[in-house]
Amino acid sequence: MTQTVFTVKISEKLKKEMGEIDVNWSEYFLDCLQEKVDQHKIKAASDKIDEVRECSKPTFNKEILAWIREDRERQAFDVHCCIAHQGLSLSFC
Repeated sequence: MTQTVFTVKISEKLKKEMGEIDVNWSEYFLDCLQEKVDQHKIKAASDKIDEVRECSKPTFNKEILAWIREDRERQAFDVHCCIAHQGLSLSFC
C-alpha cells in the first residue's frame, strides 16, 4: 500500500501536552481518520438505501403471502411433474 504524508499544524502548548501522554499519535490519528471515512461510507450507503426505499412501492403482507403460496404451489407442481416423468407414484396416508 502506498502511503502519503499528511501534515497538521498544532500549537506548541498542545504539542507539549501531547508529549506528556503515552500515545502513538500517528496510529491514533490514522484510526480516527479511518473511522471518520468509514462513518461517511455508512451514512452514504444508508442514504442510498433510503432513496431506493422511497422510490419502491410498498409491499403488503397479503401480497407477500400470495407470493409464498404461488411459490409453494409451483414447487409442488414441479415435484409432481418430476415424479410423473419418472413413472413413479406416491400415496399419502
